[in-house]
Amino acid sequence: VMRNCAIIMVVNLPWSILLLLLFAATVYVSWLLPGFGIFFAPFIYMMLANTILERVFRKYMTPEDLEAEKEFDMYK
Repeated sequence: VMRNCAIIMVVNLPWSILLLLLFAATVYVSWLLPGFGIFFAPFIYMMLANTILERVFRKYMTPEDLEAEKEFDMYK
């Protein structure tokens, strides 16, 4: 599992760097603005990280999984 994660990270290096920078920005905002940062910065980070990771993992899904995902999204 760790080897596969490392391979995916290296293949998608720009996205990995962006996720790292977003995490560092979240930590910095949480430290700089304790009230806002503790409640809203992690939420904003997770929304952005989820969007990025969905884009990355869609490349590795089978056509059947992609079709099932479309059906699942339709019922939301």
